[in-house]
Amino acid sequence: MTAADGCRSGTHAHASPATDERQAERFIQTLLREWAYARLYASSDERASTLPTGINHYNYRRPHSSLSHQPPATRLNNVLRNYI
Repeated sequence: MTAADGCRSGTHAHASPATDERQAERFIQTLLREWAYARLYASSDERASTLPTGINHYNYRRPHSSLSHQPPATRLNNVLRNYI
């Protein structure tokens, strides 16, 4: 993403690779718990078809305690005005 996309640069140093890895692992654990294993699916294909909805919920609806109980998307500028 770039400044044209609404990202601010220079507000903090880039996280270390270890931090990035921890964040990725936490994201995966959350998706497994709240999406993949939250209900029974008839097949892997059915579960896979709901992944975009699960990611959308995580980014735009699910409160995150580290963000004052706001979803991550609230930290972005809505340049295109296409957020839900």
